[in-house]
Amino acid sequence: MAINRDAFELICWAKRQSQSPWDQVLTLGRQAVVLQPWDLTDWKETSGGKLAFDSFLNRNEDASAGEELIKHLGANHVNSMDVSAYEGASILHNLNQPVPQHLRLSFDMVYDGGTLEHVFDYPEALRNALSMVKEGGWFLSITPSNMWCGHGFYQLGPDVFRTILTSANGFELRFMAFALSTFSKEYWIWDPAPGKENGRLGTFSKHPACLLIAAKRISSALPEKLSVEQPDYVSRWENPPAQAPSTAPKPVGFVRQIASRLTATLPWSLRGRLRHWNAWKKAASRHEVGLRKTNSLR
Repeated sequence: MAINRDAFELICWAKRQSQSPWDQVLTLGRQAVVLQPWDLTDWKETSGGKLAFDSFLNRNEDASAGEELIKHLGANHVNSMDVSAYEGASILHNLNQPVPQHLRLSFDMVYDGGTLEHVFDYPEALRNALSMVKEGGWFLSITPSNMWCGHGFYQLGPDVFRTILTSANGFELRFMAFALSTFSKEYWIWDPAPGKENGRLGTFSKHPACLLIAAKRISSALPEKLSVEQPDYVSRWENPPAQAPSTAPKPVGFVRQIASRLTATLPWSLRGRLRHWNAWKKAASRHEVGLRKTNSLR
């Protein structure tokens, strides 16, 4: 695991939003650092000018580098949690099991930089991570979302976090974005569109994508069980249609008939690609509502 350019921008963004210093920070797994000089320059002021850029280059095999970087960004104490002692984590715990009581509500920031998707009991692991954030503290996560098959046990969609990081569970979701693995920085930031908050959210990309998550704990209450339902289903349950949708076939217009006949003359492989492209466009128009593209989290 390592802090790359996307994780670095996420941590810096949250640090700027914090109204109080980060005294105690916990990383899930120890973090190396994979950064280039141009990944750091835009955020120099976050560290008050104290960040020595050269000291964090070529640290991709150094498990202590992430802790040093977070301290340079203003944290006083940085601990790490792992199931094994092989990388020297300061706290050993299996996240498939509940965390000890003394760790709950103990940290100003808990950072998941690619750990939770490797824990088989993901709901329990996420519940553990959230329970260790103190009131006013932050939960930050960068997790696989698209085209990461085989990386861990899970790839996660945004509705997981949009439904869990709510006031009912003691949190406020302050930031969520897709980070696409391209040569240039490309982020799709979620800005809830009025009237579309309960629709499904997703993106369709030719590139691998991770989700960046930043949430703030607004209550010290720790529910025994997280309250979770997918928003679009809840909306349907609470607002059922006045009458059942008609099952009668819709009339097909003249232009659509011509297009269908022309499509039928194409080779099978081209027809498949065309249908896939049309399905992709329709799905993107429904799911990408509220996403805006940018090349920086500043």
